[in-house]
Amino acid sequence: MTSAPRTQSPALSTGLVPVPAVFKERELARLVRIGLLVPLALGAALQPGLPWAAPAGGRVVGGSGSIESGGNLTQIQQGSHRLAIDWQSYNVGANETVRYLQPSASAAALNRVLDGNPSQILGRIEANGQVFLMNPSGIIFGRNATVNVGSLVAAAMDMDKAKFMNGIYEMGVPAGIEPGMVVNQGLLEAATGGSVTLVGGAVRNEGAIIAKLGQVNLGAGRRAVVDFDGNDIIRFEVDGELTANTHQVESAVSNTGTIDAAGGTVLMTAKTAGDVFTSVVNNEGIVRAGSIDTQGGEIRLTGSGGLVRNSGTLDASRKTGGKVSVKGLKIDHTGRILAEGRDGAGGQAVLEAVDTTTVSKGGVISVRAGTGGKGGRADVLGERVALLDQARIDASGGQGGGKIRVGGDYQGKNAAVKNAKRTHVGAGVTMAADAGERGDGGTVIVWADEDTRYFGAISAIGGARSGNG
Repeated sequence: MTSAPRTQSPALSTGLVPVPAVFKERELARLVRIGLLVPLALGAALQPGLPWAAPAGGRVVGGSGSIESGGNLTQIQQGSHRLAIDWQSYNVGANETVRYLQPSASAAALNRVLDGNPSQILGRIEANGQVFLMNPSGIIFGRNATVNVGSLVAAAMDMDKAKFMNGIYEMGVPAGIEPGMVVNQGLLEAATGGSVTLVGGAVRNEGAIIAKLGQVNLGAGRRAVVDFDGNDIIRFEVDGELTANTHQVESAVSNTGTIDAAGGTVLMTAKTAGDVFTSVVNNEGIVRAGSIDTQGGEIRLTGSGGLVRNSGTLDASRKTGGKVSVKGLKIDHTGRILAEGRDGAGGQAVLEAVDTTTVSKGGVISVRAGTGGKGGRADVLGERVALLDQARIDASGGQGGGKIRVGGDYQGKNAAVKNAKRTHVGAGVTMAADAGERGDGGTVIVWADEDTRYFGAISAIGGARSGNG
């Protein structure tokens, strides 16, 4: 049963979505510029004391459940394994809470927003199961927003409720419609083993996302699909190229905040056509997938159709190193990629571009191992490869060196490894695959089919107590 809707303020009756005064004018102006807020709401939003509306006009259209509203709490009691609700609007004020009481951790609630305005989440959303929030106009999680759920899918797309009720979680927008933007400035946290997925025409994380032993997905495109197995997400795919930069942002997917999926997987991916965005995927923040136990996790940045840039930190280190993969048309790495084994074997780091891969400005790739392990493997591949400006690759290990391949494998004869046509290693660049106490030094290969220019330093020293260089 659905309770009577709350009385809305005059500002809301005009169809505008006001924003609390906690947002600074500069921030509001930026969101207006990229199309996330209704421009006319800017002036009204700066007036203190404006009332705020919780999710309004909710109607159960699939499964069984009830909606109760009172004070600052909107509570959804879910009776069936899957529940679908159409909302006239879905916003959460700074002092408001939306709570889902679900039959189990694998139960799913679909929330479709119909009013044509971006959803603004400034308060709390709580759930013990999976929550899907679909608003093709966009979704903003403000700086003080807190989401604590089993799993979250927030998409600037729509989902067919009949397919959802049958367990098919496909999202998209019709031809001629551009998906909105999803922005997180708050805290989004999934239960252990759960997931957080943000997908739209552009996605920005400026806050914190946590999914221990689970998965974090940031995706940009026109369509997407997710599959769950219990509470664990097992597949996330983005499809449909973005052919226009509707929101006038530099990157289709960007992270300037913190993403922590300890022992799990982080995926940042986008599909674009041509040079629509300055960069397709851009990480300037911190991404961690190091384990809370022993095995490091996995981090993947993939960009179809443009540049993938990392100037932040991608860390999949733990007792045994994890995996970091960066793939795109072009790659620019100036930050840190860490897949270190702190007390075991080093992990894997692969940078592979269709066109050009550049590591510069002191960029670091480390798959080194601690005293108890052997160094891992680092590959830097592309049609053209350049290591410049004190770039450093380290595959050393206490029990033996690992393997570094720049521009291809030994003599370019490994068909499974992409060969560069041109490879340039500048002065000041260092590559090391040394053994520490014991073991042989590792292997460092620099290759190009046509032109190799090498001015750096290579080290592959054997162990101090035993081992060959």
